[in-house]
Amino acid sequence: PLRLALQNLSVEMSQRTGAEVVCKIGDGANELNVTLAETIWRVTQEALTNVEKHARARRAQVELDTAGGAVTLRVADDGVGLPPDAATRPGHYGLRGIRERVEGLGGQLTVTNNGGGTVIEARLPIL
Repeated sequence: PLRLALQNLSVEMSQRTGAEVVCKIGDGANELNVTLAETIWRVTQEALTNVEKHARARRAQVELDTAGGAVTLRVADDGVGLPPDAATRPGHYGLRGIRERVEGLGGQLTVTNNGGGTVIEARLPIL
């Protein structure tokens, strides 16, 4: 089930890094179709990998909500933020891969520096 898979990703990252990873999964996560669930899992996996490798964060949060005919995934951290060329840096394909996955299912991806970290938000329609 997606809820358990996201919780496991969060716990595993916390154990590897010592960072606090809070995971909040709303109702409806386990009812998503296989394609959406796999995309959400892969996006979360890549976002947490970016936090682990680059952010130097002490805290991260994974939130998933299903409302209004869409599923919204938000992964935020309190790390150093993204460099200006993060999406186009040669040899770094994580954000590009996330964007391609999300947009390939008709969704939208927002990546922002929040002054004290990064927020990656993916919103996908529930079909």
